[in-house]
Amino acid sequence: MNWLDGKWISKVQGNDVTESWKRTNDSTWTGQSEFTKDGELLFSEEMTISKHNNVFSFTSSSDDQNEGKSVQFIATEVSKEKVVFENKEHTYPQQIVYEKNHKDSMLAYISGKFNGQEQRINFRMSRRK
Repeated sequence: MNWLDGKWISKVQGNDVTESWKRTNDSTWTGQSEFTKDGELLFSEEMTISKHNNVFSFTSSSDDQNEGKSVQFIATEVSKEKVVFENKEHTYPQQIVYEKNHKDSMLAYISGKFNGQEQRINFRMSRRK
């Protein structure tokens, strides 16, 4: 997952989305995500991807969600260019996916049931140089 390192940008539903990832050691990546509109911060979260006992997990926390408590997702699929994290007990999303398309582009998406309906939000990300 070294390809995840760097700053990624996207535009989703009129919002600017930025994700920054950095590998901090052999088994940990730390990240931050921000959603802004017209320069105003709408939402931000801190993220960590870590590997323990050969299992990857994704943990996210935001002051605006889950009473500020972190939420963990476990990898159900890991390949050279794709990782799928799931937490079936979480309200939304239940799935987070990162898929490398090219050196400087990837598709990230969140999906699951929201208000009884299947939903998916795509983030077509480009690496910012």
